[in-house]
Amino acid sequence: MIHQEAVKEYFAAWNAHDASKLAPLFAKDGTYEDPMSRMAIHSWDLSSVLWSIETVLPDFTFEISSIACAEERATVEWTLRGTNSKPLKPGIDPTGKVTTLRVELFEGADGFKRVQR
Repeated sequence: MIHQEAVKEYFAAWNAHDASKLAPLFAKDGTYEDPMSRMAIHSWDLSSVLWSIETVLPDFTFEISSIACAEERATVEWTLRGTNSKPLKPGIDPTGKVTTLRVELFEGADGFKRVQR
């Protein structure tokens, strides 16, 4: 069962920009996916994801609006805020503006089996 406290710890680790606190929240074979990663990332490689986000949004923070947990699933409505100070990829120049993104899905019983944005 996924608990609200584990979800809150997950976002606290992101807000602290501390990947070492993220991996223990995942199941042994747990993965993370987002639109920028192109594939599922194992929990032990989350430092590379954190680094890539910090590169383009160095001041990023997550603000949680709501958390809904039911059995082995949780849905979180959140806003990611950060100043786009570096290119997202070649050919996409930084805007210098605050960027916002929303919503995340968690699945798993004994730790996060899958986290998907």
